This record gives sequence, structure tokens and C-alpha cells, in this order.
Amino acid sequence: MDFCKYYDFEYEEIHRYLANKNIGRVLLQFPEGLQPCIDNVVDELKRRFPDIEFYISTNPSYGSCLVDEYSAREIGAQLIIHFGHYEYPGYRPSIDVLYIGVKRLNIDIQTIGRILDDICGEKNISKLCLATTAQHIKDIYMVIDRVERCKIFIKGTIYGCIPLNPDNCDAIVIISGGKFHCISQSLALLSMNPKPRIFCIDPYIQSVIDPEPEVEKILRTRMWKMFQASNAKKWLIVTGFYGQYRENIVKKLVEKLKSLGKEYRVVKSLRFDREILANIDAEHNYDAIVVTSCPYIAFDLKDYGKPVLTVGEAFMVLENNFSSYRYPW
Repeated sequence: MDFCKYYDFEYEEIHRYLANKNIGRVLLQFPEGLQPCIDNVVDELKRRFPDIEFYISTNPSYGSCLVDEYSAREIGAQLIIHFGHYEYPGYRPSIDVLYIGVKRLNIDIQTIGRILDDICGEKNISKLCLATTAQHIKDIYMVIDRVERCKIFIKGTIYGCIPLNPDNCDAIVIISGGKFHCISQSLALLSMNPKPRIFCIDPYIQSVIDPEPEVEKILRTRMWKMFQASNAKKWLIVTGFYGQYRENIVKKLVEKLKSLGKEYRVVKSLRFDREILANIDAEHNYDAIVVTSCPYIAFDLKDYGKPVLTVGEAFMVLENNFSSYRYPW
């Protein structure tokens, strides 16, 4: 498939890992965007390792917080090869995992370097921090030598639900396709004072995105959702699996709801979406919904009939404290 030729599935890295191990069965896990390449990858791995059985997981793989441990145990796999992400901080799967970032090929490093140098030329920017997704993490180390007008700090791989540490940053640059990582980091840094400037570079079209206008629009929506939830009596708490099961957060929410005399239910879901909400008739059974698994879900369900909140937003409502926006937890 032509699409797949633009990605490096790092077969040599996989070969080095498997060559000296006695492994008979492996589970392969891909995010949806890379699943069209499954056949290509399996063909190449079978050519290199004809004695290994390769199984494929099509369960959700939005990030490395969702390593498919259950499927691996069910089939007796000794290893999971997780494509498209690197290890999620604070989550260690119960089965050995090899993380393959799947580098995106043919990115114009020279143009990105020029864009970064232009950003460095703006007023009061002498220390520039870079973060990116697994597909581009190797590229940003190649970019550093092309930037002459300020000092570069590499903040590493970016995650949509983990705020970057802005220490030593006059400005932060997020290199990522799409807007999700750019917007999420902008929201996470809102309460900082002083707040570093944020620039976002889409490496596929070599353009700089200013997240501020969209962040302001999102904040208006989020404030309205919190207002809708301010008098909620019955709450639905959504928790996830694996790295998306945040036991301490659920416990704190339950304790807070109990102290306020609120009713609540806790639902555990691997994939939480509109269909599940419809199945449990959430629009009629609950006044507010808080998603502890992934903050993006709350944004994706912004037009749902009842307010769907992130954890941080839920605590803002329950504590009646709207002095600063709290994202994600």
C-alpha cells in the first residue's frame, strides 16, 4: 500500500529485539491510522521470523495508555509490539512491550528549522522548548543544529493528557499533525503565571498555528458546560482500562461527591462514546458526566445533551472554584 511507504516500522529494531529471545507468539497493536499497513507489517515479520505466530489487536489504541494486555494474555503472547507510540509515563503493562514509534518519513527538516529560527527571532525568546509525537521525535534532534538564534531545550514526547514542564522555556513549540496536542498543552498551561508562549508547527504542511483563538473558543464552551453541571445531583463517573484506569482520581471524585450528598455511578469502559451513552440512557439518567479515562472524550462530546466534563472541570464545579481553568486533572 502506497500510504505505508511513508512510515518506518523499524524492522531492524524489532529484529534485534526478537533475535535472541525465545518467543513463540506476539500480539501486534496499531493505532487506527496505521491499521491499513497491518498486512505489510505482518508479511515482513513473518518473512524474518517464520516460526513466530503474530496475532493482531484491533482494540482501541489511542495512545500507549491502552496497551492491549487482556488480548495478549488470552492468546498466551509473550510480547506485545505496540506501534505508533512510546511508553506512557506511570503505566507499566503486566506483559513485556516493545514500543515502536513508527517514524514519519520525508519530513522537510530544513523548512522546520527555518520556522524555528524565525520564532527565535521574536521578542523575548532566548530559550525555546520543543516537544513532539513519537513519529517525529527523532527529527527534532536533527533540527537543533539548524537553529542559531536561540537555545533549544528538548522536552521529548508529548502526551495529550500530561502537561509539559515549562521550566527554562520562554516559548514552547509543539510539532505535531493536527491540533489536539497543540490545544491540550495550551489549556494545560493556562493557569501558569507567567505563561510561556505556545507555537504549533504542523510538519506535514510546514505551517505555524497560533492556538490562542481556538483555545478561547473552547474555553467559552467548557465554561458553559461547567455552568450546566453546577446544580447536578446525579453524576456518572467514567473510568477506563490499563493506563486509563486512574484509581486515585476516581477515589477523590467519589469522596467529594459523597461529601456534597450527590448521587453517583461508576462505569468502566474500554471505549466510551455516544453509542454507550445511548445504551445506558445517560441523557435521562444522569445530570452530569465526568470522564477520568481521557480528557479528549469530554471535548469530543461537547454537543451531548448533558454536560460531559474532564476531571479538572468536575473538581472546579464541585469545589465551586472558577478562578483558573484546570486541565486535565
